[in-house]
Amino acid sequence: MLGVTILLASHASPASKVPDTLTFVNRSYVGHRFEGLTVMVTGGTSGIGFATAAMLVQECTSITYIVGRNSAQGAVAAAILAKLSQAHCQPARVPLVHFIRADIRKRTEFRKALTNLTHLHTLVNTAGIAGWADVGLADIPSFLDEHDAVYNNLYGAMTVTAEALRFWGFKGCLPAAGRPCTTPGYTPSIVHLSSEQGMTPCPGCATYSASKHGIVGMTTSTAGTYGVRALRINTVLPGLVDTPLTWNQARPFVYFPGNRSLSPPRADVQSGWQCVVDGKVIDGDCEEGGKGLGCPCEDVERDDPRLPLLFKAWWPPIDPRAVSAKVLDLAEPSSNVSGRALIVERLPGQAEASWACDEAASPPLYARACLAGSVS
Repeated sequence: MLGVTILLASHASPASKVPDTLTFVNRSYVGHRFEGLTVMVTGGTSGIGFATAAMLVQECTSITYIVGRNSAQGAVAAAILAKLSQAHCQPARVPLVHFIRADIRKRTEFRKALTNLTHLHTLVNTAGIAGWADVGLADIPSFLDEHDAVYNNLYGAMTVTAEALRFWGFKGCLPAAGRPCTTPGYTPSIVHLSSEQGMTPCPGCATYSASKHGIVGMTTSTAGTYGVRALRINTVLPGLVDTPLTWNQARPFVYFPGNRSLSPPRADVQSGWQCVVDGKVIDGDCEEGGKGLGCPCEDVERDDPRLPLLFKAWWPPIDPRAVSAKVLDLAEPSSNVSGRALIVERLPGQAEASWACDEAASPPLYARACLAGSVS
């Protein structure tokens, strides 16, 4: 796709091909809602983040920043996005695409990522991990570390939000207490990726569910704090999606090619569903991580026949582009919605469906698990 072979030749990598996660592009997509705007996507080097960044450049943004920790994959993703924008936008409106290496858990790093920006109209935060799973809380050895989903997902989302608010000049203002905010001349927008599993029972994934539930709470609270005229902030809660996070979940069960049945997790690969090399857990998003380019542990193939056995009713996964479409709907400048929690789910035997948690009409699945309180 889009000159992938040429792009790979210019970015040395042990990978033999562009990862499948960088192929979720609808080449016929055209839009104008974000034309001329500056946008940033954290986690934009793969999965939902990359699919969202692709749709944004196809809307002819002015500048698109993708943020991640895997520099090798970030360079390739940025090159693909730049090529995509050239094919869709008029020469005078071709977006600039930049990769920024930053760890969103570290406030100083993300603050630095914002330093050279003059404007930031839209911020989409998709970065996250699965963390410890298939274990009870009593069996998790430590918290606030590399494999803690609360530390990575919730604290990362809080860092992204806090630093973006500082960038927009919202520090020191609190409209609810009579301290109005001076806006940057436009109404900025934030969309966080949460998860449907933050709203429904997820046995064995307490920290992941807690992190994603916390993102919804933080988002709705922030929406109520600043009001829709100053800031629009929303969440999208997908079900099982075709992303590296899903394949990392499957790794301990289907990691070994000769195993045609679902084996129990193996000690040498089960550690927060991450890659292990020489007894050391390798972070899936770092330079030598367990997914994407430059990784010592192979990703699970999407057509592996054991995956439907593992994920059962969740299978097949949702196309990331279906989630990205909802992200753009919430983020677009003409929207007047804030505090919305929008679920994107594949119902059994049906295509993708979506509904907001505060809608009066009950969806056919998980309706009672939704939170109310959306601000619009």
